[in-house]
Amino acid sequence: MDFTLALQLPALSREMMLVIILVPLALAVGFAFGLLYERWYQSAALQRASKRFEKLFKHVSGCLDKAERACSLLQRKTAQQKLTPSQAAQLDDARESLLQQMTQLVDSPIGQPAAATAPARSRAFRTPRWAKTPVDPRTDLPDFAAWQLNLKKLHRSLAGTSATCGIIFIQLDHYSRLASHNGDAAVNAFLRQAASIALRKFRSDDLLCQATDDLLIGLLPDLSRNDLRRIADHIRTEIRNTNFVHPETQQQIFVTATFGCTTFTDMGCSPEELQDLLWHRGQTSLRTSPRHGRCQLREVHPDGSTQLIAS
Repeated sequence: MDFTLALQLPALSREMMLVIILVPLALAVGFAFGLLYERWYQSAALQRASKRFEKLFKHVSGCLDKAERACSLLQRKTAQQKLTPSQAAQLDDARESLLQQMTQLVDSPIGQPAAATAPARSRAFRTPRWAKTPVDPRTDLPDFAAWQLNLKKLHRSLAGTSATCGIIFIQLDHYSRLASHNGDAAVNAFLRQAASIALRKFRSDDLLCQATDDLLIGLLPDLSRNDLRRIADHIRTEIRNTNFVHPETQQQIFVTATFGCTTFTDMGCSPEELQDLLWHRGQTSLRTSPRHGRCQLREVHPDGSTQLIAS
């Protein structure tokens, strides 16, 4: 019996050895085939992406060439017919937007996706080129439509930066009463005088607009919260200590104003959402002050809370 078992064992051992050899070999071949297929697939996907990128680049380059020829044609036409202020502002807005996109595109590191490099550094802030039209005839300041356009410019300049910008609200107190007692010409003169005071305290890059009959709004790009509060307080102090004079009777008129300020950064919202947010902050700062006296300055924080800035 032992001899028979000994004869059978070698045959079984050879089969087992064959299985032991073939199974790992098949796994190794399958694994190698999988690696080759993965490399082929990635290479094919990269080639497809490269072709799509080349097509996109040619498309963009072609559009820029067409735009350049169109601008050259328009420039020749402007020798006969000048652009209107609205058309000039629209072209200027488009130019700034294109310049910003081209700058980001050219300055991005070669061979690296933009998404991978965006968090690494913040884009430098550039003060927009303000649109000064349309204007309000009462003060010759840019009007509310111009403020909306310039806020869009500022919104675009803030994108991707860490800059802080500010807004100052200046509202003449009891505007309707002043107008009824002194006349529209006089109250407009008071408004121009207040605007002149604000502009003297503003920096060269700041902009002042007339939003409504009694409301001035200043846009102050790239400044700290403390600088904004300081400028707003200086304007408040100057207006409070100014003797407003009736332009016809030369009589001194008691004129005061209510002030508000707030800062904002790139919040990733749309220009319309930013405008609504800042307008709401302005109304919040101006609405609470008259109940506590004139010539008050209130700051609205990003969380919506208000703070009275002592004079």
